[in-house]
Amino acid sequence: MGKNHRVFMDNYFSSYNLFRFLNAQNLYARGTVNMKRKDLPKNLKEDKFMSRGGTDITVSDYSICCIKWKDKKSVCVLSCLEKAAEMNHVDRKDRDDAISKVLCQNSTISYSINTGYVYLFN
Repeated sequence: MGKNHRVFMDNYFSSYNLFRFLNAQNLYARGTVNMKRKDLPKNLKEDKFMSRGGTDITVSDYSICCIKWKDKKSVCVLSCLEKAAEMNHVDRKDRDDAISKVLCQNSTISYSINTGYVYLFN
């Protein structure tokens, strides 16, 4: 079954146990996740303690990263694709429509790029 494919999904389908199963089958997954699901880490920073561009990362024993990144709101991503420590700058609009550079995880950038076309068909 495993062909080293990459699978991207949204938080409706994402769960820790699914990612663990897919990783064992050499199918690498990435997707946003609802932090209220079971088996996810509870030790990530709360939103009120994170500033814009802030990141918190937890890695499981099975090489699955749970990444929380805050822009205006926080985004949580599960990933077993690439190193969690890799970061890049992205352009984000401020309240006054000025563009500023914000640090962002490659996992979040990659998720946005690879799922951008999925939502056009819905």
